[in-house]
Amino acid sequence: MIAAAEHPHLKGRPTPDEWQHWLQRGLAYGAALLLGAGLIFFLAYNWDALHRFAKFALAAFALLGCAGFATTAPGPDTTQWRAALFGAAVVSGALLALIGQSYQTGADMWMLFALWCVLITPFALLSRASASWLLWLLVFNLAVLRALSQSVPWPIIGVPSDVTALLMLSLANAAVLAVFERAPDGGHGARAWLLLRPGRILPRVAALGALLPLGIGAITGLWDNDYQVLIAVYLLATALSLTGYLVWRRDLVLVALNAYGLLAFATFALLRALPGNSFVGHNLTALFVVLASAGVGFWLRTLHCGPAAPAQPVRPRHARPQEPAQLAHPEPDALHPALPEPAYPPVRPEPVEGHSPSPTQPWWLMLLQSLAAWVASLLILGSFLLPLAFAGDSPLFRGIAGAVLCIAAIALFRRHAMFTDQMALAFSLAGQALLSIALADASPRASLSGQAWAIGASLIALGMMLAPANRAHRIICALIALVSAGLFIGNQPALPLACVLLTALACGLWLYRDAWMNGSAQRAHLLSALAVAATLLALAAPAILSLLEEHYWVRRVLLAGPDRELIWHTGLYPLGVALVLAWSGRYLLPEMLGPEHRHRLLLTFLGVLLLIVLQAAPGLLVSTGLMLLCLRAAHRALAGIALLAVLSYLGLHYYQLHATLLHKSVLLAAGGVVLLALRSLIARPTGGPTTRTPATP
Repeated sequence: MIAAAEHPHLKGRPTPDEWQHWLQRGLAYGAALLLGAGLIFFLAYNWDALHRFAKFALAAFALLGCAGFATTAPGPDTTQWRAALFGAAVVSGALLALIGQSYQTGADMWMLFALWCVLITPFALLSRASASWLLWLLVFNLAVLRALSQSVPWPIIGVPSDVTALLMLSLANAAVLAVFERAPDGGHGARAWLLLRPGRILPRVAALGALLPLGIGAITGLWDNDYQVLIAVYLLATALSLTGYLVWRRDLVLVALNAYGLLAFATFALLRALPGNSFVGHNLTALFVVLASAGVGFWLRTLHCGPAAPAQPVRPRHARPQEPAQLAHPEPDALHPALPEPAYPPVRPEPVEGHSPSPTQPWWLMLLQSLAAWVASLLILGSFLLPLAFAGDSPLFRGIAGAVLCIAAIALFRRHAMFTDQMALAFSLAGQALLSIALADASPRASLSGQAWAIGASLIALGMMLAPANRAHRIICALIALVSAGLFIGNQPALPLACVLLTALACGLWLYRDAWMNGSAQRAHLLSALAVAATLLALAAPAILSLLEEHYWVRRVLLAGPDRELIWHTGLYPLGVALVLAWSGRYLLPEMLGPEHRHRLLLTFLGVLLLIVLQAAPGLLVSTGLMLLCLRAAHRALAGIALLAVLSYLGLHYYQLHATLLHKSVLLAAGGVVLLALRSLIARPTGGPTTRTPATP
């Protein structure tokens, strides 16, 4: 699935051949991950009835089984080889944890992680897989963090507490970054000895690990003299990184992270220099954030799109959105065969409703600009609260100020420029907050103020969503409306049902995407934003419900009404999402396998069995199902977020209290076996060239 997310030419609905290619890899790695996690859970249960030698035999058998499964692979560059070695890397950590559990050696936790990092290095070198190296990088950073934060109590990762620790953490990740950037990439006859098919995920993660500690230290240095040396180090490192990734190796994602990191540092520096809690200071800082983020965004979009293309005629109001220009295919290799060319011609996206022709904005730039606008809106909101307090602190004044900001945002959006769009987004968020607060304050009963705020925020966000604006504004408004609706429901038994309906909404919008994309452009834009927002919240819903169930203070802070325990693990929510995913699979399975697959009935049975086995971990089910639907819709960014959610929910499943670790380990192991069975049945001969159904982003 990492490879699917990295394919730059994934712009249409995948063909059955592409589905088979991705599912073969995803099922293999998923089985290795579930079986390894099941072993870790079982050993962590520390079953007294099982002798420690029997536990050692089980862990050793699992490690040898992974190695033996790798040796039966057809070649060293196959999915089976790499997934088996990834599983061996996971199991080696379980074996080390068992040694530490059985024999109390007194070693620090960082030594365990360091030894694990050393043990999985041969597996990563042999597999040359991104998944194995990402695991290695995670364990490496855990070892460094624990070694540098011995004096700070923290369950697993620790927190570096001084300048030396931050510098050492940054240098460690910079060394890893240098190794991956200088390693042969397979071009010009050189053999790629680190990765079979080099991508940019590992260098980007390592670069983030190198720059983030320096950035945190530099911002701290604005207030603490002990950290001031990190200001110069951070600025020097950012300058070198920007130069390198602009001149030596073009990587606009890392250029954007560096540029917006500098913007964050400059914002904190401006806040430090200007008088605190002042109307002028907050608004000057907000204006700086809007201007700087708009300028950086315009520069990055220019770099991303290259030379300007010839102008295209403006699309009629009700025309269907067009397809973005096709990017060059990567070089095919053993694991990434040449994919069939799409049957539709590449065209450049055209604007609607009077927008000037402009290339598509990448998702990472939209995310960074939205974060900058959110910061600016908080500053604007803070600057308005103080004068309104002197004006009487009445709901009327707040409502008028909020309405003025919202009207100004709508007017600015109509100008269709980078700066005005960024300013309008900040004004809109601040105005919606002020209007919602005014509605809550105007409630006649204090007990109803929270519900009045929630319903008001939802209605206001829906109204602003209908206004002509950019895609980021529509998605944020949809998020505000859906979150406010959940807060309005409050701590009621209907909340799990609402989360099930939210998951059904996300799945339904992606399944019937072609139908609503064939309608008017206005409706297509609104439903596209709603689909993205519903998907993000559906991915977060299992974690939110788990926090509400297990932590009393979360229920009291977030939700109104009497305190009730939300029993969702064995109740409505897991059953509801399983039914929703089964309904989605009924439409998705024929597309993934093709109409002539001979094992469709057996695969359907195994899919239902997987839903039953993993019903106790609904987060895994929801994130996996939405990842497949986002891949079907060619939405790489959401598919990547869903993949991160899968890994996060696997870790969260360890700490949830609804079942014992022994029970969880059996279910995870059973899920891994089902995935292996699915992989063995899903293989079929690859047919001839197939056409791809276009999907409009």
